[in-house]
Amino acid sequence: MLTATKPRVTEILKATGYIDTRWYTEAGRDRGTKLHECTEAIDVLGLPIDTWPEYEAKLKTWVEWKADTGAVIKAVEQSVESDEYIGRCDRVVSVYGSLWVVDIKSGSKQYWHKLQVTAYALALGLDRGLIVYLGMGKRGREVQVDFDFPQYAQEWAAAVERYKTLGEGNGL
Repeated sequence: MLTATKPRVTEILKATGYIDTRWYTEAGRDRGTKLHECTEAIDVLGLPIDTWPEYEAKLKTWVEWKADTGAVIKAVEQSVESDEYIGRCDRVVSVYGSLWVVDIKSGSKQYWHKLQVTAYALALGLDRGLIVYLGMGKRGREVQVDFDFPQYAQEWAAAVERYKTLGEGNGL
């Protein structure tokens, strides 16, 4: 159960200037939400991707990534909580011989995505995260696994500290 008084990871990222909400649209947010619901139905219920013809190409990239890597889903929409923040990661998977936090993105790559995944991993006591971008790259996807986790862990810790200095009412 998530503690309501702690800030969400995305709240911290917005307040500290990592997320610029000027470029987000309701249609994009709705598409992302729907794709997350679809990938969850695929992973939990085993529904086929052609259940959603309008998203079939993007969903195919998720299914292919899992097949290509041999990823085993350990948790779906996993709540995370640290002493200082809360959140919900898309997946915890066993892949490449280790447990990883996986975030599924339907939009363009953003710098803050790495910080978000890092925060989730740290809250779960993990030191690995990756991002699967649906509908990008040569095979319709791009997987971001090559980021320097310790560097982003340090930057995330600094963002949390900056958030604390923003004043009362921010939950920390």
